[in-house]
Amino acid sequence: MFALTGTSAMLQRGARNYLDATAGPYLKKAASYVKGRDFPLDNLSWCNLSKTRYKIIKRMMDISFGISGTACLIPIALTIIPLIQAMSWGPVFFSQQREGKDGNSFGLLKFRTMYKDVKPIDLKTQLEHLLSFKPDYDPRVIPTGRPIRKSGLDEWPQFGQILFGQMTMVGPRPKPEAELNLPSLSLPANWRKIRQLLAPGLIPIVLALKGDYASDQEHAELETWYIANWSPFLDVKLIFRSALVLAAGRHK
Repeated sequence: MFALTGTSAMLQRGARNYLDATAGPYLKKAASYVKGRDFPLDNLSWCNLSKTRYKIIKRMMDISFGISGTACLIPIALTIIPLIQAMSWGPVFFSQQREGKDGNSFGLLKFRTMYKDVKPIDLKTQLEHLLSFKPDYDPRVIPTGRPIRKSGLDEWPQFGQILFGQMTMVGPRPKPEAELNLPSLSLPANWRKIRQLLAPGLIPIVLALKGDYASDQEHAELETWYIANWSPFLDVKLIFRSALVLAAGRHK
């Protein structure tokens, strides 16, 4: 048992070290690419994901992942639902409105990991969330909800949304409109329109590339760089990195 614990800790440290060591080049590459460059929305020649062949390839990848993930949803649900209901009887799923492709709003689905009918969080915690520095302990979360969140299993219902085209496997972080409406002097004026060119991702680009929470400017630079330079190989690489994020314990 102690050997397993030691091995797990060693693997977690290794994943964290790799993510930290390789995040810098991505951040520099994205910042350098975006700096001083125009991204006109009336001419998308700069955007790989505006090209028909790339759209088809990405959609075929999403359908494959969506079918595989949805097929696993039933056994996962049979495990998770009793853990949720034992702590807090109520709805199994939680839905929150997020901004999607072309600016259309959609309900992001997750397994519910909070107590039913929880009160709104206070202003201080709201600000922490908006700044993306989420508190490690949230009293609204049921005890069994914490490991479900940490493993990423609460987001498994989104594979169905990938299958039906509301989301993509790798893409911009699905953000609430209220968060996107906050003024920021560090962001490009058309960044919100750029991220609307692609459906939100189950795997946020920023989390996979940086391996941790990012500033607003890093969000804009990394998402713009990804959308402009997309390739199938890049998605495969980011899916691998997201597995390391889970192994490193950085998914909250």
